[in-house]
Amino acid sequence: MFGFLFQKQPDASKKSGQERAQRTLEAFEQGTLPQDVADRLNKTRLGNLPWTSDLSVNEWLALRPFKLEPLGQVMGSSVFQVGFVTSQWGLGSIPMNHELIAPTKAAYEGKRLAILRLEEEAKQLGANAVVGVRIAQKNWSDEDRVIEYVTYGTAVHVESLPKNDRPLLASVSGQDFVRLLQADALPIGIALGTSYYYVVTGWRAMRQEMSYYNQEMDTFQEAVSTVRNLVRRRMKEEAVRLGGSGVIGAEFALHVHEVPREVAENESVNDHIIDLSMLGSVLSTTSFQSSATVSMTVNLGGDS
Repeated sequence: MFGFLFQKQPDASKKSGQERAQRTLEAFEQGTLPQDVADRLNKTRLGNLPWTSDLSVNEWLALRPFKLEPLGQVMGSSVFQVGFVTSQWGLGSIPMNHELIAPTKAAYEGKRLAILRLEEEAKQLGANAVVGVRIAQKNWSDEDRVIEYVTYGTAVHVESLPKNDRPLLASVSGQDFVRLLQADALPIGIALGTSYYYVVTGWRAMRQEMSYYNQEMDTFQEAVSTVRNLVRRRMKEEAVRLGGSGVIGAEFALHVHEVPREVAENESVNDHIIDLSMLGSVLSTTSFQSSATVSMTVNLGGDS
């Protein structure tokens, strides 16, 4: 009887979704938040919607006396198309170990955009800091050529923080954030380092793979060491650019992808791509005085 109603709804829903996607794209191009996101954050800021956070029970209870007020969870995301990937070749048309410039640059730009959008959501909530910042990613592969990043954390207002144009970002927890303030250390941002590195499986590595003896894979060990030093250096350079004296709570994530490479007719070997990234909280080089005090909590078997 009412079948004609349900036949029209999918088209209307699809059109509404397309219009919403277009408005979102236009907002991002202008460096602002989509209107529906801004409306939701304003309702949360005014108390018309409940706030959310990833603070544990112990952490929230311990922070209540120190005027650290959670305002809500914030997020930023970016889906980045990777352009043409060039390779470096040695003698005999054999590729060399080298950094993949296109996906590395795309990774930095995608993370930058995701972080900026997280900051905008935090500002909309009236936050002066974001704690527990994490970055999740969908790994790049040569097949789909897309990198996706999602950055998230808990926006907070800390009474003792100095005024700043943008919220301070920290990968440490809320309780550790207050501990740092008490120790006269100010987290001023997060430092990133990342790289996509191509590792060639040469004749020596192939012989080692077929060996009956336990032995270290020299080629892969050297490649991991090279890319680790490269990423660490970039993270330190980012910390210096932010005006920091050090990086605390640095974490790294390592992913390895196999890439088949044809070496003869009907014969191939597996080269590898190392995807390594580091993330940590940058501490200020300037002195900072805080009146906050920290209460230690003990986990007696419940959630930490």
